Amino acid sequence: MKIKEGMLNGPDIRRLINDDDFKNALSQNKSVDCNCVKAVIQNVLGIHRAENWSVLIEEMIHAFHKINVSMSLKVHFLHCHIDKFAEQSPCESDEHGERFHPIAANLEY
Repeated sequence: MKIKEGMLNGPDIRRLINDDDFKNALSQNKSVDCNCVKAVIQNVLGIHRAENWSVLIEEMIHAFHKINVSMSLKVHFLHCHIDKFAEQSPCESDEHGERFHPIAANLEY
């Protein structure tokens, strides 16, 4: 899979996480950090939410800081307003998130 430097959207992230070449290219530490992101995608942003969803999000944020990854605007909002996430998430759909991405991408530098 060939990607450009910069921000990835939802489908790109899913393809990247499932790409065997990407998994093999990661060091042991970065592989663990990538697994944190994968856990959030599967257990928080999917149809079924894990009981420990807030712990998974905090681990992902910690992994981002550890490997010096810049957070997208959506991840930053999720981190800052994690207490509101549980009550607000039934109102959010994946389609809305995909429409929001191009707008947010223009705001980031």
